[in-house]
Amino acid sequence: MKGDRKMRNKMKNINIITITLIALLTLTGFALGQYNESFEGQFAPEGWSTKGWDKSGDRAKTGKFSALSKDNNLKKEENFLKINSMSINS
Repeated sequence: MKGDRKMRNKMKNINIITITLIALLTLTGFALGQYNESFEGQFAPEGWSTKGWDKSGDRAKTGKFSALSKDNNLKKEENFLKINSMSINS
C-alpha cells in the first residue's frame, strides 16, 4: 500500500509538470505567432487579401478597429483574411 501511494504521488507530480509544460508551450507559441495589425486605415490593409470579412469597431485589441467575419462561416463559404507576403527584418 505504501508503495502504491508513492507511485500515485509520483504520477500526480508528473501530470502536473506535463500540464504546466503544455500550457507554457501553447501560450508561448500563440504569443509568438501573432501578427498585429490595427486596421485603422483602409480595409483590407495593403498587401492583404480578404473574402467574407469586414472592418468593425467591435473587439479591437489595439486602436479603434478590428476585423470580424461577416457570417462566422455559417454559410459554409470560403472566408479568409490573409497576408499575401511579409518581410521579417532580423
